[in-house]
Amino acid sequence: MQARLHQGPGGTILWATNPARTTKKVTVTLASGAAGFKSAEDLWGGQAIALDGARFTMSVPARDAVIALLR
Repeated sequence: MQARLHQGPGGTILWATNPARTTKKVTVTLASGAAGFKSAEDLWGGQAIALDGARFTMSVPARDAVIALLR
């Protein structure tokens, strides 16, 4: 699994990529300075993303990605 947080003119995007051949459940915890988001929407595959403070939990399909817009 790899995760990346990108901030730009379109907003804040959390990328989580899974190169494995099986679906992976992952929790990404943001540093305290990057916290404060109220929701996350998967723009790529429509996966559900649970949000608990600065923790985002999601299932990332095999050889695929979750690309989440954080608000």
